[in-house]
Amino acid sequence: MLEDYLNKEGKLWDFLVAGTDGLVKSLRKTYPTGNVPTMLFAWPGPNVRADDGTVIRGLIPFAVPAGVDVKAAAVKMAKRTQATALVLVQRQNEYVKVILEAPIGTKCWSLPVRRHGDVTVVEEGSTSMNGESIGVLWQKSRMN
Repeated sequence: MLEDYLNKEGKLWDFLVAGTDGLVKSLRKTYPTGNVPTMLFAWPGPNVRADDGTVIRGLIPFAVPAGVDVKAAAVKMAKRTQATALVLVQRQNEYVKVILEAPIGTKCWSLPVRRHGDVTVVEEGSTSMNGESIGVLWQKSRMN
């Protein structure tokens, strides 16, 4: 039983990471200079319905308006969508941060924004596991 559960969790995590990796690649093409708006994405739970009653499938985007608390928006989105996972995209100083968060852990893509002559570009960057989080579905303190 435990082995089956861990296999399912591992497959889910691999799916979420692959999906977020695709999102990161898309962001680098769509916002090559790093001027990304703050955005949240949610993978909804299995029975989430839109206001018109249709079942929602796939990644749900939300542009966080300026002046709105990102964590409060993430909490609201997680509740409304019964989120399996959340992704936060945010410009932080000289980086674009993309944080994937699920109850089983986090992965963060830190993409440096650098000037090369007269051109600003978002570079590939690095990733880290369970270091940075949104703090809604997973918290580092729960791991201790």
